[in-house]
Amino acid sequence: MRRYFPDRRTTYLIFLGAAVVLVGLLLMFGQTPDSAAAQESSAADAPKYIGARECRSCHRGSLYNAHQSSAHALTLQQGAAAADFSGDDVPLVQFPGESEARKLTPDDIAYTVGIGRNMQKYLYDLGDDQYAVLPAAWDVQTQTWKPYLADQPWPGPAFDWKTNCAGCHTTNLNIETGRWREDGVQCEACHGPGDAHFKAADDAGRRASEEEIMEIRATIFNTPDAQMCGQCHSIGVSASSGLPYPVGYIPGTPLTADFALTLPDDEAHWWATGHAGHINMQFNEWNVSAHASALASLNEGEYPADDSCLSCHSADYAFRQRQIAVYDAGDRRDPEPEPATLETASFGVTCISCHAPHTQGAAFQTGGDDVYALCAACHSDTDNTFVHHPALEMFEGRQVVSNVEAVASSHFTEENGPRCVTCHMPQVPTADGLERASHSLQPVLPGPAISIEGLEDSCLSCHKEQVDAVQMQKLIDDVQASTRARLDRAAAAVQDETPDWVRAALDFVAGDGSLGIHNYAYSDALLDAVEAELGLIQTDTGTQAAAGS
Repeated sequence: MRRYFPDRRTTYLIFLGAAVVLVGLLLMFGQTPDSAAAQESSAADAPKYIGARECRSCHRGSLYNAHQSSAHALTLQQGAAAADFSGDDVPLVQFPGESEARKLTPDDIAYTVGIGRNMQKYLYDLGDDQYAVLPAAWDVQTQTWKPYLADQPWPGPAFDWKTNCAGCHTTNLNIETGRWREDGVQCEACHGPGDAHFKAADDAGRRASEEEIMEIRATIFNTPDAQMCGQCHSIGVSASSGLPYPVGYIPGTPLTADFALTLPDDEAHWWATGHAGHINMQFNEWNVSAHASALASLNEGEYPADDSCLSCHSADYAFRQRQIAVYDAGDRRDPEPEPATLETASFGVTCISCHAPHTQGAAFQTGGDDVYALCAACHSDTDNTFVHHPALEMFEGRQVVSNVEAVASSHFTEENGPRCVTCHMPQVPTADGLERASHSLQPVLPGPAISIEGLEDSCLSCHKEQVDAVQMQKLIDDVQASTRARLDRAAAAVQDETPDWVRAALDFVAGDGSLGIHNYAYSDALLDAVEAELGLIQTDTGTQAAAGS
């Protein structure tokens, strides 16, 4: 048989053709030798995740161990289903590849989503690293099965785990493959990729110098920035991917650079009252609240600020104080952390001002469930020279001036009466049929809530037997308008010789901020005394009375 050996010209043409094809393929897929090398270099330089087990080698104490039992770490688990699969109400599901619908069983559940505080959802394995959220969820509060997205075909796009949910229930998700490094929200989800941090600590060894310790700390994200919480506790759209969570977000970078938050003008996600109407919108609400701008309001306010003001106006203060306490206990290496100052503070009142994220259920920083004490720590008088946000003193009716008897609010004296969060963090209904504590820090007022079915305002939740929404809103408006007018008239009448107690009383009523709502009886009594001292009287049908009484 004759063998064919091409001549030089033929060989050259074959080589040239192959080269053209290769270049064409590279161009077709956007790859050239230089761009491929650049991509490899970029991939090599990208921050690397190492997993929580590596973090444990140094942080195995209270941080790692506590976190492993937290709602964050357990937000995605294999097994751990709280649902009852033995009852008559177990939902029927038509599974792919099966001829007819059948009851859901534990064997159908690849992963459990949520620890089972309110509602638990479940994942079904479709194969090839693809999962679908099952069309039924377990209501932990009522111990019953509830349909999930009953108006959508299952398993359709609405149930796709990767595109709808995975970014906030896993750590280091690869959006291309659908795979992730760790189940749940683990260390690096909030503190950023840990490879450089781990290597810096490993290289320094046990006898690390002060410079090496500073380098170790600089390689990990550890601040009270609310954005690390906001990457999941929010609703918005990623500009680069169109997904409902930020893709590839690294803590410490600007969250909204690629993630557009839904704002209060979005009627599909917000109630007309200014409260968010979906789950996981805590960051959206916080972002437009006074807590978020607390540091800015301090720096731009009318009163001279000093570092002591940061204890209430910035999460940096308490964050640094906790670090200092750890150092003083001998559990943190030199150099000693420095207290926060007006020059170094970066954040207002953020999530960790109230929440302790490493603990089970992200408990409060007070160490218990005493939310009233948590609010009162800042919303109270902090200075003897002028009264500053004395909501606690007004609400409880504490003595401010000697010549006006203090009167406690009836809300405060009522057994099991309302407290701060009752009105300022009301339970609002969400699109999935649950309720969520609002983080707007504003009451749901009766007027705006009148036409919203299912949304109960903060007043009628207790007073609906005595008054309707229209009357209640009119009462609120009248009290606040009257109090504001009386404060303005009195302030205009104050002279150099006016007794100090008058100024103290006016500062107290104004500083409370509620314009009479926290405790109308006490506000009214104080303003009566002030108006009498200042000689503010008005003639009404031939009689004289204290203005506004």
